[in-house]
Amino acid sequence: MWMFRLDRLCDKDCQIGNIQFKKGVTVVFPIWAIHHSADFYPEPEKFQPERFLKENKDSIPTFAYIPFGGGPRYFTDFSAY
Repeated sequence: MWMFRLDRLCDKDCQIGNIQFKKGVTVVFPIWAIHHSADFYPEPEKFQPERFLKENKDSIPTFAYIPFGGGPRYFTDFSAY
């Protein structure tokens, strides 16, 4: 199953950068759009599995690759990586 978006409920008022989030608002992270963004991946539509090898992992910004979600409910067994 493909994960196209990740939803999280804001549990308190907060500000990240210049964006204000109010308690109770649902924040949606467009996973598919992030994974296909040229901002993070050169030639994002090109099949390049080597970009995810351990020796290349530092070239991908944190949370630009979210295959199993993020936060408290994310996939915990990363021993395969």
